[in-house]
Parts: sequence; structure tokens; C-alpha cells
Amino acid sequence: MGFFDRFKRSPKQRRPRQRTYAGANTGRLFADFMSSNRSADAEIQPALKRLRDRCRELARNDEYVRRFLNLMKTNVIGEAGVSLQSAKRDSDGVRD
Repeated sequence: MGFFDRFKRSPKQRRPRQRTYAGANTGRLFADFMSSNRSADAEIQPALKRLRDRCRELARNDEYVRRFLNLMKTNVIGEAGVSLQSAKRDSDGVRD
């Protein structure tokens, strides 16, 4: 019997490991972590006007935010903007 054989468990002694999420911990490090079961829309609703005003102010006065919005406009939305494109087919399978 080797040295490390003492630490091995037989298959009947092995217990399945339980998986957990780190965000679900309740120890002392997470004592001041506030959580809620409300939706994101319900959380933001009371402060929506103030947040909207602050975002608009940043878009007007902060060069980093202006650059970010310009990059989003150029690379994500594109020149034509957002539009609906339908891929409908007729009853015989030909694309309309």
C-alpha cells in the first residue's frame, strides 16, 4: 500500500458533489448584499425619470459617452436604422 492510497475512497464511500452558485452564499462577506425578487422593470420604475435625465445629460456633456453612442450607432444599428424584414413564403414555398 502506497502513501496516497490512504486518501483514496472506495466507490461506495464517494459522495456526489453538490454544485452551488457563489452568488447564493450567505456568509459574513455577503451580509450587506441586498437582493430582491422584483423584476428589473419594477426596480427601475421609481427612479426612471431621474435616470433618463442623467443619461441625457451625460450624452450631451461627456465625451466618452458621446463616443460610445456614436460607436453604437455606427457599428450596431447602422446607417438604415432598425427596420422590420419579413421572410414570408407563399403556399408553394416560393419566397414572397
